[in-house]
Amino acid sequence: NDLYTPEIIVPVTMTVEQVDYFTELFSFEYPFDPEDHNRNDMANRTLTLIPDGSGSYYRACNSTAAGFLVDPNGGTNIPLRDDDYRQIDLGGEHIDFYGTSYETLYIGSNGYITFLSGDTHYLEGLEDHFDLPRISALFDDLDPSAGGAVSWKQLEDAIVVTFENVPERGLSNANSFQIEMFHNGTIRITWLGISAGDGLIGLSKGGGLPLYYLESNLSEYRLSDDLDHDCDTDFADYSIFASYWQAKDCAPGNDWCNGIDANKDGKIDFYDLAEFFLHWQPCD
Repeated sequence: NDLYTPEIIVPVTMTVEQVDYFTELFSFEYPFDPEDHNRNDMANRTLTLIPDGSGSYYRACNSTAAGFLVDPNGGTNIPLRDDDYRQIDLGGEHIDFYGTSYETLYIGSNGYITFLSGDTHYLEGLEDHFDLPRISALFDDLDPSAGGAVSWKQLEDAIVVTFENVPERGLSNANSFQIEMFHNGTIRITWLGISAGDGLIGLSKGGGLPLYYLESNLSEYRLSDDLDHDCDTDFADYSIFASYWQAKDCAPGNDWCNGIDANKDGKIDFYDLAEFFLHWQPCD
């Protein structure tokens, strides 16, 4: 059959969702430049990551932080040397991380938690971050043996690891952050005072640096009125908001009434209520 069949070209558009790896590498140069956008900007924030079935596995949102959400007092202190780690067995409990269940974790002195094995890398970098399943709250050359404290606490629904006032190696500064790993897979990281201008923050499911890795901007996830830190702004948050209604003592010392005083005028009024309802939806 020699019949000619004309070629038909049909345009096809395919949209591929970019995977979010929830990882950012910070750097800075002396002297301090306030316009340096590569500097660590996560102080006084809580980042909540909740499994959502997406290609990125989690969804994320920010909220302001005036203090740790879990009091580290009463936890188990972990004596760590410089470039050190400790294995923690969870006694039958488990942590779900990127869909894998772990009953053992490793707390590294350089600001991260790893699974499968411990790690002592101190020079923050993407290759080292992604080589193991890891939660890097502040991957930097930290030295708990020079000051501060590292502790962990086992709660009914979560494992909590806290670094308090831990300095960078050879410096007299202080860095405080807390990692909460819930049994349902939710991860919550809170940073308070962070002196380090550099470092790496993020998640890794291991297996090496992703081929199509694209850096996240962790401070740009929606800053919500998620007052109970469950990554939704709903009636539970409104109940907390209402407890501050008509307060007149909001100030930096109480983080502007837990971040509710949106325009920082010292009081909670209808302006703040309108701002609250602008966020009345789940975080993206």
